[in-house]
Formats: sequence, structure tokens, C-alpha cells
Amino acid sequence: MMNRAIIPGFYCWIALGLLPACGGKATPGAGTGDTSPMASPMQAGPAKPAPAGPVAEPEDKLADEVLQCPRLVYDRNTKQPIVKMDQYVDLRIERGTFHMRIRIPEATTDLSFEQCRRIPRPADGAAFPHVLECTTLEGYGGGQFSIDAHLVSMRAMVSRLVTPGTERHRTLAGIVERVGREVPRRTIGFLVEDRQVMEFLCYP
Repeated sequence: MMNRAIIPGFYCWIALGLLPACGGKATPGAGTGDTSPMASPMQAGPAKPAPAGPVAEPEDKLADEVLQCPRLVYDRNTKQPIVKMDQYVDLRIERGTFHMRIRIPEATTDLSFEQCRRIPRPADGAAFPHVLECTTLEGYGGGQFSIDAHLVSMRAMVSRLVTPGTERHRTLAGIVERVGREVPRRTIGFLVEDRQVMEFLCYP
């Protein structure tokens, strides 16, 4: 039986250089017992303005968008990719504010992250795959939750736009072709330390 850690509720707060990821009221049946997909755009509570930060690329100014991000997993035996529609991240960027709602079976209720930060573009022109990093899990709406113990320190990395002609686009195209989907607009990776443990494909 998997060990789970019980985490008390947190409330979103603003700290210097941080972009809050805030949610609204928790929805009844939001635990893993109810795996039906939720309607989007998600219901979110009052948002907090994001602090000004460095802009990565013109296409990565994080303009208003609502993205549904189902989870990408692989069959243990065949290694065939599978898109899990009942496990997902709802991601919304609106008027300079940021919202995330996460539903995964490893947690007992929907989740969000307490804080996020913009990732500046490297001055030396090095690879720049992500625009946001989110840390400190919290229950969606600030409630208590439990999660598999090895995921307590999990963080999220939100990718840049996936643009045609890039290596990332070609890699994803080869994967999503096998499940009959288009190349996603963005991806979200969940990491423990520096190892990716989950991936989500984001579509408008």
C-alpha cells in the first residue's frame, strides 16, 4: 500500500517575484472517487495580479488562454502512449493572473500550487524550454489533502508554446500521432527533484 502524506491547507500569498496560483471553492466529489471530467473553464476564486517579470519571447507573454491538459501515460507492457482524460490539469491565464487545478489519483482531492514564478530567458541564448515554475502543493480552495508521500515536494514546469519546426514539436508529433491527437499548445511536467514523474498535454 502506498504511503500518503497528509498536508494541511494553505492560502495563496504574494511574495517578491512570485506569481500566485490560486483556486476557488473546492467542488464536491473532487477526490479520486469521482473520475468524470470537469467542465472548463474551471471555476476559480478571486485572482491576484501577477507581478511584472521578464518576458521570454514575444509568443510567450502568457496572453489570456484557457487550456485543458490531460495526462500522458505509457502502458507498462507495450509502452504505448495513453491520454487519460480523467486525470488532468486545468490551466487558465487571464488578465495577468494564473490559475491551476489538478486532478490526479495520487491525491485525495483536487490540488493547486501555492506559488509560481516566471523563468527568465537566459542571456546566453541557452535552451529555454519553460516559462513558469510552480512549487508548494496545496489543496484546491485551501483545504487539507493527502498525497502519495514521494510526491510531496513535486513541482510543475509549464512549457513555452510548442512551435512547428522545433525539436520539441517533432518529438511530440511522433507521440501524439500514436493516440490520434494533435500536437499540444503547451506541456506541463511535474518533477520530483529533477526527475519528471508526470506529463500533461495542453490544448485550447
